[in-house]
Amino acid sequence: PKAAHSAFRRNAFARCGVDDVMALERRLAVLVRRHDHKNLHPESEAALAAMFTNLGWRFERRSTSPESDLIPCDQLKLWTHAEVFIGPHGQQWANAVFAPQGSLLVEVAPNSYYDDIENGTMYHALLRDTDFEHEVLFDARPNEVRNRENMVVDMSQMAGLLAALDPF
Repeated sequence: PKAAHSAFRRNAFARCGVDDVMALERRLAVLVRRHDHKNLHPESEAALAAMFTNLGWRFERRSTSPESDLIPCDQLKLWTHAEVFIGPHGQQWANAVFAPQGSLLVEVAPNSYYDDIENGTMYHALLRDTDFEHEVLFDARPNEVRNRENMVVDMSQMAGLLAALDPF
């Protein structure tokens, strides 16, 4: 699987004119938003922006789902340089195969997806044999909240994931 992943990336990079040696941009975090209404709660987005900014990071909000205005090569280029990607569960994570080695991918999922993710289905399976860290944070709202709109990020869990990154 890693060899197939590498070959796929090399071919895509060549078609889009991207250098095969990806330079991870330290201290850049990208919030990948969905094109529809199923995103993080606005307060969680604001808290993430504040946390990263206070730590000296650059923080960008981007939509990379197929319905966004970015053409495929621009989507690929967005995914090739950040150190941290965070966002709600959704099809935009298919682009994560282009993330640089050593980057941290934080997918926020509804509580109702727990069994599927723990059993290795969904994007967790796609990202299993790659060279980056993929973590799933579940919606911090009570388990009985089953919708995928306005998911809340547990900021202490997010801070723990950031603290575990290699120091530089």
